[in-house]
Amino acid sequence: DEGIRICEDYDFNARTVRYLKVANVPEVLLDYRERPDSLAHANLTALQEMDKLIQRSLLDHLTRNPSWRRAVKQLVDANSHETKRELCEIPLAGSWRSFFRLPVVVRLMGGLGNQMFQYAFGCALSESLGRKVKFDLSWFDEARKTIVDTASCENEEGVVIREYALGFFPIKLPLAGRFLRFLCKRFGGIVVEPVGSFSKKEESLLLRKRTGIWQGYFQNEGYFSHLRSYLEKAFSFPEFQKEDVFNQRVLLDIRLSDNPVFVHIRKGDYVKLGWALEADYYGDAVAEMVARLDHPAFFVFGDYDEAIISAIRTRSSQVEWVGDTNAKRSEDWKDMALMMACHHAIIANSSFSWWAAWLGRAHRGIVMAPSPFVLETDEGICDSWVKIPRK
Repeated sequence: DEGIRICEDYDFNARTVRYLKVANVPEVLLDYRERPDSLAHANLTALQEMDKLIQRSLLDHLTRNPSWRRAVKQLVDANSHETKRELCEIPLAGSWRSFFRLPVVVRLMGGLGNQMFQYAFGCALSESLGRKVKFDLSWFDEARKTIVDTASCENEEGVVIREYALGFFPIKLPLAGRFLRFLCKRFGGIVVEPVGSFSKKEESLLLRKRTGIWQGYFQNEGYFSHLRSYLEKAFSFPEFQKEDVFNQRVLLDIRLSDNPVFVHIRKGDYVKLGWALEADYYGDAVAEMVARLDHPAFFVFGDYDEAIISAIRTRSSQVEWVGDTNAKRSEDWKDMALMMACHHAIIANSSFSWWAAWLGRAHRGIVMAPSPFVLETDEGICDSWVKIPRK
């Protein structure tokens, strides 16, 4: 396989199992010489990942044979040592009075990225007001009733209705029941993020002292940037399973690249809403990234758009199309996990890729974002990010 740069001999031998009868010979037939400056030592992590990938590919082939399936399953189970992740507790308010006060309630709604913003804001709100925070999931049941196209899960406005998506994270999510929501609404009312300040940091939302129900998107790092260390732990994904060969291979390609850059294309309901980005933005961003980095490799996620892909490939030959394979399987979180492994980012005007850049390795690299970002404003773009003008 010319696409494999290390362990190619092991891969070749492993693939012979598909065509020939093989066996282990107990007799030692050769001596193996190792040097500290060898390729294996210089790329030990990548070598170990490739070794695992070849084994998983081989096991995937063997399990197609019914007579091998049970033996292989026992082998995989015996060698499975998945790390158990400790659940992260929400940082509680420092005052002991918080245990005797009505909590604040934050409503979760929208897709994965939006829910992450709301969760992060809730943690900051709890700290600011000295009250516990609980989360309201009632929006998902209400929004599901507005779906008019069951195939695309879109409502009349063309917006895709999402499901609760924070269950992949190691967080204990305190929920607000109907009675608690009634009390908080009765004594504090509903606090709605002003439409005019969308993606701005609205200081007044953190200063209100009473209880209540907060509803909005809160898409600004100014609310929670001081909680980065906690959020990096709370928003950590599980490892890919051994049999997940597709994502394991993409992850390995990312790790073998000198300067991996993720590119996120968001189409879908954005087209109907008039929010989709143009091919010029992606072409300009890739050209700028090529000028700044040595040997960048671009990993393109999301919806396929021929004009955008052409604009990217015109400016770089190192392009790998990842696409929407995970999204079609309702496993969007895997795309975000892969994006977070990249050192740099070209994001869409999307909360999904915003978080991938903010949480992942790209936080210490170069992040490029469209300007204006959303609703003719750049308030949601972090100060250190590079703004690429939209045409």
